[in-house]
Amino acid sequence: MIRPDLALPKGVVVNGGTRLYANAYGARAIPLAAVTLALFAMGDRSTVAPVLAVAGLAQIGDSAIGVQQRNRGMAICAGLLGVLHLASAWWFHTH
Repeated sequence: MIRPDLALPKGVVVNGGTRLYANAYGARAIPLAAVTLALFAMGDRSTVAPVLAVAGLAQIGDSAIGVQQRNRGMAICAGLLGVLHLASAWWFHTH
């Protein structure tokens, strides 16, 4: 992540730990998003649901971290994205 300060609550200083977390998050999120988009593009519906489920669970985990850190934006945004991913996984699985 080039600007990890954009994801932090106002007044929190970026340090080495912040950069490590941002890079670790990017190392997970970017490949997961790329695989999900590639599956959509290829039209391979049988594998989309499990990948969306994994992405959703990762987002729910991020939401829990946001709650723990009292970072309202992270908690709400990641939680909503987690629900969206899991609902999408369910939809792809049932249709």
